[in-house]
Amino acid sequence: MPSPPRMLLVLSENWTLTGGRADLPAAVRWAREAEDAGFDAVMVSEHIVLGPDAAAAGIMGNPRDYALPGNQDPHTPWPNSLMLLAAIASVTSRLRLAAAAVLAPLRHPLLLARELGTLDLISEGRLVVQPTVSWSRDEYDALGVPFTRRGRLLDEHLEVWAKAWGPSPLSHDGPHYPFRTSGSSPRRTTPTAPGSGSAASACTARSCAASSSTATASTRSAGRRPRTSTGSRRRCPRRGGTSRTWR
Repeated sequence: MPSPPRMLLVLSENWTLTGGRADLPAAVRWAREAEDAGFDAVMVSEHIVLGPDAAAAGIMGNPRDYALPGNQDPHTPWPNSLMLLAAIASVTSRLRLAAAAVLAPLRHPLLLARELGTLDLISEGRLVVQPTVSWSRDEYDALGVPFTRRGRLLDEHLEVWAKAWGPSPLSHDGPHYPFRTSGSSPRRTTPTAPGSGSAASACTARSCAASSSTATASTRSAGRRPRTSTGSRRRCPRRGGTSRTWR
């Protein structure tokens, strides 16, 4: 079993190292240099769009301060995290690729399962995925997705992903994403995926959505089933359960 990450390079957030603009070629180059320097992983997080509520508490005075809900500049660049990680995968061979804070409810789960599966194949099993929800109501309003149902949407995403990365044909009778299809392709390097029971058993995504609790799914090398472990745990404020990490 691989050891936990030793050094993690964050390549998104406020872009203070590139003058406030998203210099993507520089980020790809830094990832390659990080691998050469012995880093274990790079992380890219995301927003799709931000509105006024991003700065509702006032923009942070120091751009290197920790980004929190309400203290962020709505004009901060947020390039597509999965495309950036795909570019990084093409110039690295060992570095783990952490797609942090993937805002699953703002996409259709079949589309996202295909994108993650493609990136996992490009990286040969180095992808680490952290699906979560956004705190920004403006972000949901802009994309026409109900903000108050984001936790339930995330729960259903995990169910659909497990099916999309499993045997064909596929069908799903959930309240938000019902479908019938012959299959989903490409799949991940590994044939299995975390099921809804693992994340939702003690602390469902919807009960933790307000506090941005997350479940993490990590892929493995070809032919090996990902292990399910308790990982790092955090108390769930509404049900007293814990969030669970897949490694």
